Amino acid sequence: MRIMQEKKEKIALFDFCETLVSFQTADAFVRFAGEVTGSGHVARVLRLHHFLERKGIVGRMYKLFPKGSPGKRIVACGLRGFPEQEIDSLAGRYYAERLKPALIPEVTCRLQDLQQAGWRIVLVSGGYESYLRYFAREFGIAPEDILATRLRFRRGVCTGTFDGEDCMYDNKVMNLERRFQREACESVAFSDAESDLPLLCWADRGVVVRRRSRPAPWAESHGLSELIWED
Repeated sequence: MRIMQEKKEKIALFDFCETLVSFQTADAFVRFAGEVTGSGHVARVLRLHHFLERKGIVGRMYKLFPKGSPGKRIVACGLRGFPEQEIDSLAGRYYAERLKPALIPEVTCRLQDLQQAGWRIVLVSGGYESYLRYFAREFGIAPEDILATRLRFRRGVCTGTFDGEDCMYDNKVMNLERRFQREACESVAFSDAESDLPLLCWADRGVVVRRRSRPAPWAESHGLSELIWED
């Protein structure tokens, strides 16, 4: 008697920054919050970050803690003291005004094609969950399928720190493995970044997303295919 093999779930994993949208979004969200609210605190934190970068201090911090996201953590401090409801409101405006116009059509079309073919879409991003929720709502992605960096809130107020680890580098794979059994899935992953090799290699198929004007020779050397979009 032939035993029927259990059908594998199909999951498509998408990075967000410079994969679905054309720029890095986390620090830009803090700058947006400062612009919209006129917050002096945000302005002071951004000036501090700029000073530390100019003096080479941030660069040295990255050498000491290459996967610790020190620059990003400094900038996130600018959100300290913002009420959670205000962060959510700012995230909605940020998506509508800055992110939606910068979505990459070639990649969002691939995402929708996979959805229509029955694939489960999972966002795996170092961007902040606060605004990724708005992208997910528009594209029919379940809230539990957003694996992203989360801001910490205490008594309804942002602490300017992360709730857990930054969803970058190996942490992306750690988050995935808490949710999915690799052997039970058929998977494909999309990312622009060589730092996302752990994610791209975790999947059965890895796809490097890149601008036509920005070659990625590391893709071929790792046996990855490419999705090229026009600048």
